[in-house]
Amino acid sequence: SASNLQVGIIGAGIAGLAAGIAMRRAGHDVVIYEKSSFKQEIGAAVSATPNMVRILDRWGFDFKRARAWPTLQIRVPNGTTLELEYQDSFGGLEGEYGHTWLSMHRVDLHKELRSVAENPANHPTKPVAIELGSEVIDINCEEGIIIFNDGSRISKDLVVVADGAHSRHLQLITGKPIPMIDTGRSVYRALVPMNKVLEKPALLQLFENQAPGFVSIQGPSPLVSAFTYPCREGTLLNYVLLHPTKHRDEDKDSTQWNHPATKDDLRECLQGFHPDWTSLCDALEEVKFFRMMHHEPLETMVRGKAVVIGDAAHPMLPVIAQGAASAVEDAAALEAIFTTVSQEQDVRPYLKVFDLLRLPRNATTQVLSNHPMEPRSKIEERLRGYPTRPAIPEVGVLWVRKPWRDFYFTYDVYAEAEKAK
Repeated sequence: SASNLQVGIIGAGIAGLAAGIAMRRAGHDVVIYEKSSFKQEIGAAVSATPNMVRILDRWGFDFKRARAWPTLQIRVPNGTTLELEYQDSFGGLEGEYGHTWLSMHRVDLHKELRSVAENPANHPTKPVAIELGSEVIDINCEEGIIIFNDGSRISKDLVVVADGAHSRHLQLITGKPIPMIDTGRSVYRALVPMNKVLEKPALLQLFENQAPGFVSIQGPSPLVSAFTYPCREGTLLNYVLLHPTKHRDEDKDSTQWNHPATKDDLRECLQGFHPDWTSLCDALEEVKFFRMMHHEPLETMVRGKAVVIGDAAHPMLPVIAQGAASAVEDAAALEAIFTTVSQEQDVRPYLKVFDLLRLPRNATTQVLSNHPMEPRSKIEERLRGYPTRPAIPEVGVLWVRKPWRDFYFTYDVYAEAEKAK
């Protein structure tokens, strides 16, 4: 119709579904093209910080149905002695930031986002259409044309690229290759039934009668660290171990998130850790492995009538819990900016507004998560191409402390978008 845009979104992961919800709420006709027969979210848990929860809440996301679980504290025990070195409570976050910090199983989050996108009752505008088995092989960004592997093509007023960290289409927007950089580090991850954890007497002091939240632990080497947090109403414990990539893993496909691994692979990394912590390995059932890759921040997220969002635009290491939040913020920014746009000729100028709003902040978050141990001078140096970036929080302190919480949790993308327009 004359009053709404035709929007095509590539990818039905968290970013793609979020963008679908956002553009539907902005009053537009949305189709998501997903190459798989059904986007089965992999991975373990997602930490949803208050800046993300605020947006989901506004969208009518049902946290109960998504079996969300609160994150109420962080504890940092010494890796070799298990003596508590730091503890902080997040019980007051709702009073301070208006929303709580939650964790969800990725599959539950994905399912509920899909429901919000497709449910006719959720919004007066037409539900988002999701076309599965639709593989996009090319995009003409200037004209808004999407080309599929069967040779068919479709024209859209706005194209949103949301096909994940190893995006096939990013270069069409940037105009040059953006190589993935191997960080030299990898991740083992697993989900453990909480009742299995509590069967182990050695683990009771860490996990029994504790408010849900993070346990973050570092071994004798600063390069090996682990963290856990519960999800799915506290029934599962998400376990993540970061470590230098082993020689034998260096040739494993870096685009795969789900390489199988064993408890013994994981145990090799835990030398020097307290035996009680190491015993958590025994409770693990299925261990997965992936190599941590990232790329440098982009110079732009837009070209012509196309925009790239989420992990496709700004892949981040899983260390400051802002990967999913940034994707959802990108989507919310599109909603806020495009709510008043109804003419195809307005798409390009408003995408430039989006770029001005999101690029500097995403670049900052990327650098902070991909280089968490660097001094401020080095981080400022990496960000010098973004003069309008926000002032970075105090570096060299634990990412959950107040300067970081204020930096991320107070950010209101809707309010910022209004200012940017």
